[in-house]
Amino acid sequence: MVEFAPHSLGNFKQGFAGDVYNTAVYTKRLLADNADVGILTSIGTDKLSNQMVKAFEEESINTNFVLKIPDKQPGAYLIDISATGERSFVYWRNNAAARSTMTVLGKVKQQSIVMTTDVFYFSGISLAILYKEDREELWLLLTHLKKAGKKIVFDSNYRASLWSDKGEAITAFEKAFTYSDIVFAGVEDLALLMEINTPEALSEYLATFSIDELIIKNGEKNVLCINKHRYQWVDIVPLENVVDSTAAGDSFNAGYLMARNTGLSVTDAANIGCLVARFVIGQRGAIVDRHKFTEFINKELSDIT
Repeated sequence: MVEFAPHSLGNFKQGFAGDVYNTAVYTKRLLADNADVGILTSIGTDKLSNQMVKAFEEESINTNFVLKIPDKQPGAYLIDISATGERSFVYWRNNAAARSTMTVLGKVKQQSIVMTTDVFYFSGISLAILYKEDREELWLLLTHLKKAGKKIVFDSNYRASLWSDKGEAITAFEKAFTYSDIVFAGVEDLALLMEINTPEALSEYLATFSIDELIIKNGEKNVLCINKHRYQWVDIVPLENVVDSTAAGDSFNAGYLMARNTGLSVTDAANIGCLVARFVIGQRGAIVDRHKFTEFINKELSDIT
Protein backbone atom coordinates (compact mmCIF):
# COMPACT_ATOMS: atom_id res chain seq x y z
CA MET A 1 0.00 0.00 0.00
CA VAL A 2 0.90 3.66 -0.07
CA GLU A 3 2.24 4.50 3.38
CA PHE A 4 2.13 7.89 5.07
CA ALA A 5 4.52 7.71 8.04
CA PRO A 6 5.11 10.56 10.54
CA HIS A 7 8.19 12.55 9.59
CA SER A 8 7.88 15.63 11.76
CA LEU A 9 5.05 17.42 13.55
CA GLY A 10 2.16 17.62 11.09
CA ASN A 11 4.24 16.20 8.22
CA PHE A 12 4.24 12.70 6.74
CA LYS A 13 6.69 10.87 4.50
CA GLN A 14 5.13 8.91 1.64
CA GLY A 15 6.45 5.42 0.94
CA PHE A 16 5.21 1.92 0.16
CA ALA A 17 4.64 -0.82 2.74
CA GLY A 18 2.22 -3.47 4.01
CA ASP A 19 2.68 -6.55 6.17
CA VAL A 20 3.44 -9.18 3.50
CA TYR A 21 5.49 -6.70 1.47
CA ASN A 22 7.51 -5.71 4.55
CA THR A 23 8.41 -9.35 5.14
CA ALA A 24 9.28 -9.81 1.47
CA VAL A 25 11.63 -6.81 1.51
CA TYR A 26 13.46 -7.83 4.67
CA THR A 27 13.68 -11.46 3.57
CA LYS A 28 15.23 -10.40 0.26
CA ARG A 29 17.64 -8.02 1.95
CA LEU A 30 18.73 -10.77 4.34
CA LEU A 31 19.02 -13.58 1.79
CA ALA A 32 20.19 -11.39 -1.11
CA ASP A 33 21.16 -13.58 -4.08
CA ASN A 34 20.42 -16.78 -2.13
CA ALA A 35 16.69 -16.50 -2.83
CA ASP A 36 14.28 -15.18 -5.44
CA VAL A 37 11.60 -13.31 -3.48
CA GLY A 38 8.48 -12.22 -5.35
CA ILE A 39 5.14 -10.68 -4.48
CA LEU A 40 1.62 -11.56 -5.63
CA THR A 41 -0.58 -8.47 -5.72
CA SER A 42 -2.55 -6.13 -7.99
CA ILE A 43 -2.07 -2.46 -8.74
CA GLY A 44 -3.68 0.16 -10.96
CA THR A 45 -2.24 1.97 -13.96
CA ASP A 46 -1.89 5.33 -12.22
CA LYS A 47 1.31 7.17 -11.33
CA LEU A 48 1.44 5.85 -7.75
CA SER A 49 1.02 2.29 -8.99
CA ASN A 50 3.94 2.72 -11.35
CA GLN A 51 6.03 4.19 -8.54
CA MET A 52 5.09 1.19 -6.41
CA VAL A 53 6.41 -1.27 -9.02
CA LYS A 54 9.61 0.78 -9.22
CA ALA A 55 9.95 0.48 -5.43
CA PHE A 56 9.51 -3.31 -5.72
CA GLU A 57 12.23 -3.47 -8.35
CA GLU A 58 14.59 -1.28 -6.32
CA GLU A 59 14.28 -3.86 -3.54
CA SER A 60 15.00 -6.66 -6.06
CA ILE A 61 11.50 -8.08 -5.53
CA ASN A 62 10.32 -10.29 -8.42
CA THR A 63 7.31 -8.58 -10.05
CA ASN A 64 6.20 -11.41 -12.36
CA PHE A 65 2.95 -11.72 -10.40
CA VAL A 66 2.20 -8.01 -9.95
CA LEU A 67 -1.04 -7.67 -11.92
CA LYS A 68 -2.55 -4.46 -13.32
CA ILE A 69 -6.23 -3.49 -13.11
CA PRO A 70 -6.99 -0.26 -15.06
CA ASP A 71 -9.98 0.94 -13.02
CA LYS A 72 -8.39 0.32 -9.61
CA GLN A 73 -5.73 2.02 -7.51
CA PRO A 74 -3.44 1.18 -4.58
CA GLY A 75 -4.74 1.15 -1.04
CA ALA A 76 -3.26 3.64 1.43
CA TYR A 77 -2.75 3.98 5.16
CA LEU A 78 -1.53 6.56 7.63
CA ILE A 79 0.48 5.67 10.72
CA ASP A 80 -0.12 7.34 14.07
CA ILE A 81 2.62 6.71 16.63
CA SER A 82 2.22 7.17 20.38
CA ALA A 83 4.86 8.63 22.69
CA THR A 84 6.08 5.08 23.43
CA GLY A 85 6.43 4.13 19.76
CA GLU A 86 3.22 2.09 19.50
CA ARG A 87 1.45 2.45 16.20
CA SER A 88 -2.15 2.64 15.03
CA PHE A 89 -3.47 2.94 11.49
CA VAL A 90 -6.06 4.73 9.38
CA TYR A 91 -6.84 2.85 6.13
CA TRP A 92 -8.18 3.83 2.69
CA ARG A 93 -8.54 0.62 0.70
CA ASN A 94 -12.16 0.12 -0.46
CA ASN A 95 -11.14 0.49 -4.12
CA ALA A 96 -7.71 -1.11 -3.69
CA ALA A 97 -6.62 -3.22 -6.65
CA ALA A 98 -5.14 -5.83 -4.29
CA ARG A 99 -8.63 -6.87 -3.22
CA SER A 100 -9.26 -8.35 -6.68
CA THR A 101 -5.91 -10.09 -7.08
CA MET A 102 -7.22 -13.65 -7.16
CA THR A 103 -9.96 -12.81 -9.65
CA VAL A 104 -7.52 -11.42 -12.22
CA LEU A 105 -4.76 -13.96 -11.54
CA GLY A 106 -6.15 -16.63 -13.87
CA LYS A 107 -5.46 -20.36 -13.99
CA VAL A 108 -2.30 -20.11 -16.09
CA LYS A 109 -0.58 -17.76 -13.65
CA GLN A 110 -1.85 -19.86 -10.72
CA GLN A 111 -0.14 -22.88 -12.27
CA SER A 112 3.01 -20.83 -12.77
CA ILE A 113 3.03 -19.87 -9.07
CA VAL A 114 2.71 -23.52 -8.06
CA MET A 115 5.53 -24.55 -10.39
CA THR A 116 7.98 -21.79 -9.46
CA THR A 117 7.37 -21.35 -5.72
CA ASP A 118 9.08 -23.19 -2.85
CA VAL A 119 7.56 -21.14 0.00
CA PHE A 120 4.24 -19.28 -0.12
CA TYR A 121 3.69 -16.65 2.59
CA PHE A 122 0.38 -14.94 3.40
CA SER A 123 -1.28 -13.28 6.37
CA GLY A 124 -4.53 -12.54 8.13
CA ILE A 125 -4.54 -9.19 6.37
CA SER A 126 -4.14 -10.97 3.03
CA LEU A 127 -7.37 -12.81 3.87
CA ALA A 128 -9.17 -9.73 5.18
CA ILE A 129 -8.75 -7.53 2.12
CA LEU A 130 -9.97 -10.10 -0.40
CA TYR A 131 -13.55 -10.16 -1.58
CA LYS A 132 -15.24 -13.40 -0.45
CA GLU A 133 -15.23 -14.90 -3.94
CA ASP A 134 -11.52 -14.08 -4.27
CA ARG A 135 -10.83 -15.80 -0.96
CA GLU A 136 -12.23 -19.01 -2.44
CA GLU A 137 -9.70 -18.69 -5.26
CA LEU A 138 -6.93 -18.30 -2.69
CA TRP A 139 -7.98 -21.55 -0.97
CA LEU A 140 -7.84 -23.24 -4.36
CA LEU A 141 -4.31 -21.94 -4.96
CA LEU A 142 -3.23 -23.12 -1.50
CA THR A 143 -4.72 -26.55 -2.23
CA HIS A 144 -2.60 -26.83 -5.38
CA LEU A 145 0.52 -25.64 -3.53
CA LYS A 146 -0.11 -28.14 -0.74
CA LYS A 147 -0.58 -31.03 -3.18
CA ALA A 148 2.67 -30.03 -4.91
CA GLY A 149 4.55 -30.27 -1.62
CA LYS A 150 5.30 -26.56 -1.34
CA LYS A 151 5.78 -24.95 2.09
CA ILE A 152 2.98 -22.64 3.23
CA VAL A 153 3.58 -19.96 5.87
CA PHE A 154 0.81 -17.97 7.59
CA ASP A 155 1.06 -14.92 9.84
CA SER A 156 -1.96 -14.28 12.09
CA ASN A 157 -2.07 -10.49 11.63
CA TYR A 158 -5.60 -9.43 12.62
CA ARG A 159 -7.12 -6.00 12.00
CA ALA A 160 -10.71 -5.90 13.25
CA SER A 161 -11.64 -2.93 11.03
CA LEU A 162 -10.97 -5.00 7.89
CA TRP A 163 -13.55 -7.69 8.74
CA SER A 164 -17.35 -7.50 8.65
CA ASP A 165 -17.54 -9.64 11.79
CA LYS A 166 -15.37 -11.86 13.99
CA GLY A 167 -17.13 -15.04 12.91
CA GLU A 168 -16.04 -14.55 9.30
CA ALA A 169 -12.47 -13.85 10.42
CA ILE A 170 -12.32 -16.89 12.70
CA THR A 171 -13.58 -19.17 9.92
CA ALA A 172 -10.94 -17.81 7.52
CA PHE A 173 -8.11 -18.04 10.06
CA GLU A 174 -8.97 -21.62 10.97
CA LYS A 175 -9.00 -22.58 7.30
CA ALA A 176 -5.60 -20.89 6.89
CA PHE A 177 -4.23 -22.90 9.83
CA THR A 178 -5.28 -26.15 8.12
CA TYR A 179 -3.13 -25.33 5.08
CA SER A 180 -0.07 -23.99 6.89
CA ASP A 181 3.24 -25.72 7.60
CA ILE A 182 4.64 -22.74 9.54
CA VAL A 183 2.47 -20.36 11.55
CA PHE A 184 3.50 -17.08 13.17
CA ALA A 185 0.79 -16.55 15.78
CA GLY A 186 0.57 -13.34 17.79
CA VAL A 187 -0.99 -13.53 21.25
CA GLU A 188 -2.20 -9.94 20.86
CA ASP A 189 -3.92 -10.72 17.55
CA LEU A 190 -5.67 -13.89 18.70
CA ALA A 191 -6.63 -12.40 22.05
CA LEU A 192 -8.60 -9.79 20.11
CA LEU A 193 -10.05 -12.31 17.69
CA MET A 194 -10.62 -15.40 19.81
CA GLU A 195 -10.03 -14.25 23.40
CA ILE A 196 -7.04 -16.58 23.72
CA ASN A 197 -4.80 -14.59 26.03
CA THR A 198 -1.67 -16.64 26.79
CA PRO A 199 0.97 -18.47 24.74
CA GLU A 200 0.10 -21.71 26.56
CA ALA A 201 -3.60 -21.44 25.73
CA LEU A 202 -2.79 -20.50 22.16
CA SER A 203 -0.45 -23.47 21.72
CA GLU A 204 -3.17 -25.78 23.08
CA TYR A 205 -5.72 -24.39 20.62
CA LEU A 206 -3.36 -24.59 17.63
CA ALA A 207 -2.30 -28.14 18.53
CA THR A 208 -5.59 -29.25 16.96
CA PHE A 209 -4.15 -28.30 13.53
CA SER A 210 -1.34 -30.13 11.69
CA ILE A 211 1.20 -27.31 11.93
CA ASP A 212 4.84 -28.42 11.61
CA GLU A 213 6.37 -25.28 13.08
CA LEU A 214 4.55 -22.88 15.38
CA ILE A 215 6.04 -19.58 16.50
CA ILE A 216 3.94 -17.82 19.14
CA LYS A 217 4.90 -14.18 19.66
CA ASN A 218 3.99 -12.78 23.06
CA GLY A 219 4.57 -9.07 22.54
CA GLU A 220 7.83 -7.79 24.03
CA LYS A 221 7.93 -10.60 26.61
CA ASN A 222 8.97 -13.80 24.84
CA VAL A 223 8.51 -16.18 21.93
CA LEU A 224 7.31 -19.78 22.23
CA CYS A 225 8.70 -22.07 19.51
CA ILE A 226 7.04 -25.45 18.94
CA ASN A 227 8.64 -27.85 16.49
CA LYS A 228 8.09 -31.62 16.41
CA HIS A 229 6.24 -31.36 19.75
CA ARG A 230 9.28 -29.74 21.38
CA TYR A 231 8.48 -26.53 23.31
CA GLN A 232 11.22 -23.90 23.56
CA TRP A 233 11.03 -20.40 24.98
CA VAL A 234 13.06 -17.45 23.74
CA ASP A 235 13.20 -14.34 25.93
CA ILE A 236 13.10 -10.89 24.34
CA VAL A 237 15.34 -8.05 25.44
CA PRO A 238 13.07 -4.97 25.17
CA LEU A 239 14.38 -1.94 23.30
CA GLU A 240 14.36 1.08 25.60
CA ASN A 241 13.76 3.64 22.85
CA VAL A 242 11.14 2.25 20.45
CA VAL A 243 10.82 4.75 17.61
CA ASP A 244 8.21 2.98 15.46
CA SER A 245 6.85 -0.53 16.02
CA THR A 246 5.06 -0.66 12.64
CA ALA A 247 6.92 -3.63 11.10
CA ALA A 248 8.08 -5.38 14.27
CA GLY A 249 6.34 -8.67 13.51
CA ASP A 250 6.99 -8.53 9.77
CA SER A 251 10.74 -8.06 10.20
CA PHE A 252 10.84 -10.77 12.90
CA ASN A 253 9.25 -13.18 10.44
CA ALA A 254 11.82 -12.28 7.78
CA GLY A 255 14.71 -12.86 10.17
CA TYR A 256 13.22 -16.16 11.25
CA LEU A 257 12.63 -17.40 7.70
CA MET A 258 16.10 -16.34 6.59
CA ALA A 259 17.69 -18.23 9.49
CA ARG A 260 15.65 -21.38 8.89
CA ASN A 261 16.49 -21.19 5.18
CA THR A 262 20.19 -21.26 6.08
CA GLY A 263 19.73 -24.36 8.26
CA LEU A 264 19.67 -22.83 11.75
CA SER A 265 17.55 -24.23 14.59
CA VAL A 266 14.12 -22.94 15.53
CA THR A 267 15.40 -21.15 18.63
CA ASP A 268 18.38 -19.63 16.80
CA ALA A 269 15.97 -18.44 14.11
CA ALA A 270 13.70 -16.85 16.74
CA ASN A 271 16.68 -15.08 18.31
CA ILE A 272 17.71 -13.72 14.91
CA GLY A 273 14.11 -12.65 14.26
CA CYS A 274 14.19 -10.72 17.54
CA LEU A 275 17.49 -9.10 16.58
CA VAL A 276 16.14 -7.95 13.20
CA ALA A 277 12.90 -6.64 14.72
CA ARG A 278 14.86 -4.84 17.45
CA PHE A 279 16.81 -2.95 14.80
CA VAL A 280 13.74 -2.11 12.69
CA ILE A 281 11.64 -0.70 15.55
CA GLY A 282 14.50 1.66 16.39
CA GLN A 283 13.94 3.38 13.01
CA ARG A 284 11.04 5.28 11.45
CA GLY A 285 8.67 3.67 8.94
CA ALA A 286 7.89 0.07 8.06
CA ILE A 287 10.76 -0.17 5.55
CA VAL A 288 13.94 1.23 7.06
CA ASP A 289 16.75 2.82 5.07
CA ARG A 290 18.45 0.18 2.93
CA HIS A 291 21.98 1.39 3.66
CA LYS A 292 21.40 1.40 7.41
CA PHE A 293 19.93 -2.08 7.19
CA THR A 294 22.94 -3.30 5.20
CA GLU A 295 25.25 -1.89 7.86
CA PHE A 296 23.20 -3.75 10.47
CA ILE A 297 23.52 -7.01 8.50
CA ASN A 298 27.27 -6.57 8.09
CA LYS A 299 27.74 -5.80 11.76
CA GLU A 300 25.30 -8.17 13.48
CA LEU A 301 24.52 -10.96 11.01
CA SER A 302 27.57 -11.28 8.77
CA ASP A 303 28.35 -14.81 10.01
CA ILE A 304 24.86 -15.97 8.97
CA THR A 305 24.08 -14.07 5.77
